[in-house]
Amino acid sequence: KNTIYLPAARTGIMLGIDFFVSGTMQRNLLDPNRTKAPQASSLPAPLREFAANLTSPYRVRYQSDQFLGKILNGSYARTKKRGEYQYTPLGMENPIPLAATSSLVTELAGFALMLNTVDMRDSFVIFEEPEAHLHLEAQREIAKVLVALANKGRRLLITTHSDTFLQQINNLIALNDHPAREDLLAKLEIDVRETINRSNVIAYDFKCVNNVTNVERLVCGKSGFVAPSLNEVLMRLSLETIAIQQDLDESEEGQ
Repeated sequence: KNTIYLPAARTGIMLGIDFFVSGTMQRNLLDPNRTKAPQASSLPAPLREFAANLTSPYRVRYQSDQFLGKILNGSYARTKKRGEYQYTPLGMENPIPLAATSSLVTELAGFALMLNTVDMRDSFVIFEEPEAHLHLEAQREIAKVLVALANKGRRLLITTHSDTFLQQINNLIALNDHPAREDLLAKLEIDVRETINRSNVIAYDFKCVNNVTNVERLVCGKSGFVAPSLNEVLMRLSLETIAIQQDLDESEEGQ
């Protein structure tokens, strides 16, 4: 009944959300007592709903700041102007306009605000590319956050292009039933709530061949999922790097 959609285009929407909520969107989505038929809009319905969720004055707040604390090192706040947000770095008093922050802060704003404004306890969350604009360590942390949410009963559908994100998910799967789990969790400083039972995860690999997209359900082995579409690219990159390095070494030897 409650589907939450976090689009891949969330950064652009966050920066222009005050524009999106004006006019047609504000009348059609933010008024719970609307009686007129919705007017046409060039934005797809999921994007309109995403913006509306973040600007609706009728939402009840649920505090979930602890989930993203390791990544953000700061907090968001909505200004008096609907649709306008600011970010305050940890240890600073003065907030910064969202448009003046880093891409990581802007990218995570929609997710962080959803955690605080939308009741996700009985929701189906569709999250496109949670790794977008995040450095490698932040990609690992966001994977742990999503696993922790799943363990709290949230249902998640995630798309990703990141081998780093997938590998972190695989590690959290492998740790869950690892024979030396307790020792490894202590050594790696990972909370048991950040690991997940492999029976609660399903993965599919999408690969385009001759302009046709093939969808394959992946088998979860002891180490997690192996995604051919990601591995083939990494293999080609590795072979390319080796070939270049070998040629450089041979050139230096011949001089």
